[in-house]
Amino acid sequence: MAILKNTVYTFILYLLSISSLSGQVESGLVAYYSFDACDATDDTGQMADGVISGNPDCDCGIVNNALVFDGQNDYIEFLGNFNVIFSDDFTVSFYFRWNEIANTPVDILSKKEGCVLDSVFSIRLLAGQRQIQAELSESTVEGTYNNRELADNKCWHHVAFVRRLNESILYYNGEPVSSEFAGLQLDVNNDGIFSIANSPCLLNGEARFGGALDELRLYNRALTSEEIRTLYFPSDELPITDTIIFKGSGYQANIERTCATSVNWVPPTDVSAPMQINPLISPEVSTSYQINLSYENCVAFDTIRITVVDSTEFNCESVFLPNAFTPNGDQINDDFGISNVVFLGDFISFEIFDRWGGRVFSATGPFDRWDGTLNGEPLMPGMYVYKVRFGCEGEEKAKIGSISLIR
Repeated sequence: MAILKNTVYTFILYLLSISSLSGQVESGLVAYYSFDACDATDDTGQMADGVISGNPDCDCGIVNNALVFDGQNDYIEFLGNFNVIFSDDFTVSFYFRWNEIANTPVDILSKKEGCVLDSVFSIRLLAGQRQIQAELSESTVEGTYNNRELADNKCWHHVAFVRRLNESILYYNGEPVSSEFAGLQLDVNNDGIFSIANSPCLLNGEARFGGALDELRLYNRALTSEEIRTLYFPSDELPITDTIIFKGSGYQANIERTCATSVNWVPPTDVSAPMQINPLISPEVSTSYQINLSYENCVAFDTIRITVVDSTEFNCESVFLPNAFTPNGDQINDDFGISNVVFLGDFISFEIFDRWGGRVFSATGPFDRWDGTLNGEPLMPGMYVYKVRFGCEGEEKAKIGSISLIR
């Protein structure tokens, strides 16, 4: 039962961390368009409310509601003085779900005066390459482009763009993915209107954004990587990628955030409800499952490996530890420790060492886990060595192995 209790405990921590994210980053927030009321009101009351053209739909969003644009006639203009944001350090954060129809560049956000390179901020989709692109320029010779390919297993995408001094940083799903430097701190000061899906370049072949957009936030400062991570709410994801259950028991799936209109588990074998989001999965043998979450023009998916163990086949020498973990703050496989403490004999010590033999972690008990840091500072990716010492049937035993830290 200890394995199951540990899995439940991990999942509860995951839910608590998700529920505490909203509202954590408020310092410097000068405009916030939640779209929860199905309009374009600035919830902070500091900047201009958006003027909606066309007739965007209101639908399920990452947080409450989102606006859905038709890619033809729907757009929003913000008529306030947004030069005060884009002329210094700033951060823009939002979510989108793309209809994936257009093959031309797709305009999402822009502030530009004419379709020129002089004084431009824009975020658009390079549809043919399935890439998001952030453009920032002060003149025809001073500017940056940040690109990132979209994940093929996601329908909702989180994008954040940060300008810090002369550095432009693009974040995708909570992580920095592109950094570019200009020769100076770029100043976007023009008479163009900050808008959604209404770039002046629509006359030059760009397409209007078609799809859902949610949680648009603008800051008058450069947020840190840690702050950006708190703005990322994972959707269409299982809280864990693998788990261990006893034979005869089951794993209760739980996806906390999704807008999918249909669900399909593959394989359906031993799944209590293969077309529901959170079924009970009770395999007789170790099995990998994939959940497919369908939207109108997109399918998101995630996988989980369920390892089935027979408690009668184990003794105190059966100590399990994974061979890799990814401490990147996404709440999935973020720490490393002993997986089956229930089978461990008398705990003596659990230590982790770097390649030079320096100790980077020492546990005080069998349930302690390593988060990939030393004295609060993240350690470099690479191979590390673990050593577990324990008493088993009156003898001292040791298990030594390697672990890959992946960021």
